[in-house]
Amino acid sequence: MGFLDKMFTDSIFKSLKENSTQIENIIENNCEEKDIEQEVADNYFCLIKQLHRSGKPDVVVLSADDYYSVIVDDVTYDLDDAFSHNDVKNTERKMEIESLIADGADVGSVAKLLNDKIKYEW
Repeated sequence: MGFLDKMFTDSIFKSLKENSTQIENIIENNCEEKDIEQEVADNYFCLIKQLHRSGKPDVVVLSADDYYSVIVDDVTYDLDDAFSHNDVKNTERKMEIESLIADGADVGSVAKLLNDKIKYEW
């Protein structure tokens, strides 16, 4: 194998390795996003389950502007007012929702995951 052939081969392997790393990063980031969105949905689920006492909800709508405003079967709940700051576990859930959505969790995807969770796990 000549010098140019070796350089060409090395260049191809380097390019393949870089592309492989990029693909792994994309897959890893996508999985992390799904995990984050599922975590947000789980937190909303726990909070809604404590508030909504009239049976299994048909539909839950989340607000992209106000993370604490949740519409459950046409009833609006303000999660910030619903739980006192002394309620450590639920305050932690609210703060985690706000933090994760601020970090880029997609509210539309979270709403879909939440409605699916309600459908199958309520």
